Amino acid sequence: KPTNGLLWTWSADNPALGGDLQNMGAITEATAKMLSCDTTITKIILNTDGVPLDVGLKERLFTPGQRKALLVRDRGCIKCGAHAGRCQGHHVRHWSEGGPTDLDNGCLLCSSCHDDVHHHGWDIIM
Repeated sequence: KPTNGLLWTWSADNPALGGDLQNMGAITEATAKMLSCDTTITKIILNTDGVPLDVGLKERLFTPGQRKALLVRDRGCIKCGAHAGRCQGHHVRHWSEGGPTDLDNGCLLCSSCHDDVHHHGWDIIM
């Protein structure tokens, strides 16, 4: 069962400004994608008075069984070998782009390597 859950609010009047993460402030789409690999993010569209207009679907998480299978298969970060306990489930083809939440599209990455994939142009080839 996921222990993390983030609320990401967007202004309906000016969506180009991006969204604010609950208790954190503004984040980019790339940061939201990275966070949504191993947590739930609910995108909420607000009107000018801060009233929710639309609550989006939660991002897909790997199930506990899938995470165990990733631990057995990958044994740790597939990039640097960091211990599996420090790793997060990653969608090779991101869920928001149609990537399925399954073992063929998942791998384990530590926080540093996960950041490299999402922000520094690294690619994962399974």
